[in-house]
Amino acid sequence: TVGAQTNDPSRYANESVLANGTWYKIKVEDTGVYKITYEKLKQWGITNPQNVQIYGYGGWMIDQDFASTDQLASQDDLPKVGMWMSKPRDQFGPGDYILFYAKGDVKWTYTSGSFRQTQNPYSFDSYYFITETTGDSKLMAEATAASTVDEVLTTYNDYYLHEQELVNITQTGREFYGENFKTKPNQDFSVSLSGITSDPASVSISFIARTTASTATISTSVNGTEIDKGNIPVIDDSYYARASLYETTKTSTLHSKT
Repeated sequence: TVGAQTNDPSRYANESVLANGTWYKIKVEDTGVYKITYEKLKQWGITNPQNVQIYGYGGWMIDQDFASTDQLASQDDLPKVGMWMSKPRDQFGPGDYILFYAKGDVKWTYTSGSFRQTQNPYSFDSYYFITETTGDSKLMAEATAASTVDEVLTTYNDYYLHEQELVNITQTGREFYGENFKTKPNQDFSVSLSGITSDPASVSISFIARTTASTATISTSVNGTEIDKGNIPVIDDSYYARASLYETTKTSTLHSKT
């Protein structure tokens, strides 16, 4: 039995916002706040930077179930992106700039006391679209700063990711893995982080291997100290079993120069 779902046809746009006007496509590398100056907008061809508008989803993978996402459930076109102007719109001019929050191709979430990443498997590139129109810009409102501070923070939890999307062992699907250890079984990875404290760090590892003769062993060391050693079992030579997955999370103390 297949259940039918009713969709409101009014949520579908008659045409894309890209259908009219002049548009400029910009690429962002990572998630963060980006600055565009008045002069740069003029250089790109924006006649009146007071009327700049930004559209796009960025690089995060869009939910494949459109009905489960409020924004996608209400529209099927590029959304307008909020931005901040260094001057009121009618005073925006030379020397001024805009700021906007852009999403790269890796999405981070904090779940159950740890950070988890979601890599966009379809693209490493993230884009936004800029145009100018006299319509309302999605300008961010200014908030009043708190007059008192209840807590002063001197440390925070950070994360580092080494994930090279190089190999898809089944030549299908969205699972990609990184460096090949077949011809180089020992590999070093340098991590550069500033401001590391003496607090322990969580090190998560995800590794796949195919071994058909005997059990394989994987060993992980940080600063020359082994923090994990595990076994990857033999798999049969069946059509479906291509590799075994080994995942673990260990605790280690990092040095300031790691």
